[in-house]
Amino acid sequence: MQQDLPQRRSVRLPGYDYGQAGWYFVTIVAKDRCPLFGQIGEDATVGYSAIGEQVCRAWCELTAAYPRLHADAWILMPNHLHCILGFLPTPAGELVKTLGQVVGALKATTTRLTRPLRGSTDSLWQRSYYEHVIRNAHELAVYREYIQNNPARWLVRKHAGEATAAAG
Repeated sequence: MQQDLPQRRSVRLPGYDYGQAGWYFVTIVAKDRCPLFGQIGEDATVGYSAIGEQVCRAWCELTAAYPRLHADAWILMPNHLHCILGFLPTPAGELVKTLGQVVGALKATTTRLTRPLRGSTDSLWQRSYYEHVIRNAHELAVYREYIQNNPARWLVRKHAGEATAAAG
């Protein structure tokens, strides 16, 4: 007996080659949005937990594993990762890795590395990820600024939530 589950709608661009040279903004969210990676201090800096440190280490090693990948701006927040990935042109005959393969490798590696710290064999991440194909220099600048300002926006939302809770 098959359950009638809702169909997941793909957010990927139909017919787009995610292995071609270009820039991508990516967001990967921790499973159940749990704040596993650290916390944001009042000065808008991120203090990483041991799990967050492992994720940061894996992120930094990503370009060594994928030589045609440029890891641009990124921020690991308490419950998600925002990053900009640049794919360099692939020489003729070289095997092409896609954005999905790179994100999948990062998710698998960080899940494996953090299992002892989490005491769980479950995935560290939610299923899938958000991506946006960056089409021009203006969009690239906007996403870099978004990443840079993300910790400060987190604090504003946190304080707004605390004020609402106190008033209610």
